[in-house]
Amino acid sequence: PYPSILKVYPGSGDRSILSGYDEAGFEVGSGGVSSFFGQPVDIDFDPLSGDLFVADVFGSSIYSIDPFDPSPEAPSGDRILRVHNSVGTGNVGLQEPVALALFEDKVTIVDVDGSHDNGAVLVGDLSSNGDRSLLSADGQGQDFSDPVDLVAAMDNWYVADSGLQAIIEIQGGDPGQDPN
Repeated sequence: PYPSILKVYPGSGDRSILSGYDEAGFEVGSGGVSSFFGQPVDIDFDPLSGDLFVADVFGSSIYSIDPFDPSPEAPSGDRILRVHNSVGTGNVGLQEPVALALFEDKVTIVDVDGSHDNGAVLVGDLSSNGDRSLLSADGQGQDFSDPVDLVAAMDNWYVADSGLQAIIEIQGGDPGQDPN
């Protein structure tokens, strides 16, 4: 019962641990104690690097995972801490990331921690060691209640908010543009 990322084999439905710790407590992939998953809650694929990105709500972190090894039978599962309060700089801290979406060299994150009132949308710049900036928070249009997911479309961001039972549009939130 260790939080881990699983690989599911489509043909058989069999599963194996891609990254994290197995049932015996042995590490799968490298990353050490500092990259132990608290509670991974969302995952996205980066077609540019081939890496998976994981939002870890209890670890207040975004990790990248290398799903490949030189041998296709043995995925590496190596983890790198990419966005966290101890990585990069920024005008806003990352507290409880529940969703993420990748666009070029940026990761956009839904953060539900109380320091942002009812939630916020942050941007982590992957080209600059995870520097963080605020894209949208309460007081900038419709306040969030319980944001749970997001997607980019037509130069805007759309945030699913289960508390409001609504989709909130963040206009002009071009995923490729620095919000500052």
